[in-house]
Amino acid sequence: MHVPDYFGQAERVLSEHSDSQSALFVSDDISWCHSHKGELTTLTFAEAAPDRFDMFDDLAALAATGIVVLSNSTFAYWGGLIGDLLSPDRLVVAPRFHSRLPNGYLEWPHPQHWVLVDNRFRSDVKSP
Repeated sequence: MHVPDYFGQAERVLSEHSDSQSALFVSDDISWCHSHKGELTTLTFAEAAPDRFDMFDDLAALAATGIVVLSNSTFAYWGGLIGDLLSPDRLVVAPRFHSRLPNGYLEWPHPQHWVLVDNRFRSDVKSP
């Protein structure tokens, strides 16, 4: 996945569906997010549980957020699904594909209300 392209597309989806100008970033490498924020998003950067103790704090933050942009990880995917149980009407933006295979991409099942972003590598996308 080309991360800046994906987050750029996700940000456009957010602007179409929400007035929110801030984003909660959950990561096991928050320093990388800080150093690359400029190429990822123009949203206000908020850190999930700055005094977090473990991954369960991060999972709880993903599940409790009313608007969420998921990465292409199983951790984010489960945070999205768990959060849907708590707030079924929330906005979830997710990558359409979670794995790049030698013969194509693997699309996981997504709830119908999730807004999916095509996250194929630019070189793999065929022009019409």
